[in-house]
Amino acid sequence: MISHPLGRAWHERLREGDAEIVPHALPDRPTLERLITDLPLRLRSFQDDPDLYLTLLQAFASPVNYLHLMTKMCCLVRMHVHCGKDAIDRELVD
Repeated sequence: MISHPLGRAWHERLREGDAEIVPHALPDRPTLERLITDLPLRLRSFQDDPDLYLTLLQAFASPVNYLHLMTKMCCLVRMHVHCGKDAIDRELVD
């Protein structure tokens, strides 16, 4: 959830007044959609009223990310097994 009870326009005026305290603007809908394009997030609701800014994002499991994670885990397991086998072989030789 991203929200501000006084709205995006008010937040932007505050940011213009002191960018050190408020370094980032609240995104409009097209910007937010562009920002989450490659992330495992789905825009569930968006409200940009003068007196309320409210967005609701939902995380979801991406099959591509899951496959990438499983591939990475398999590589780590193979490396661990291989390193473990070498360690056992060295112990037998010593």
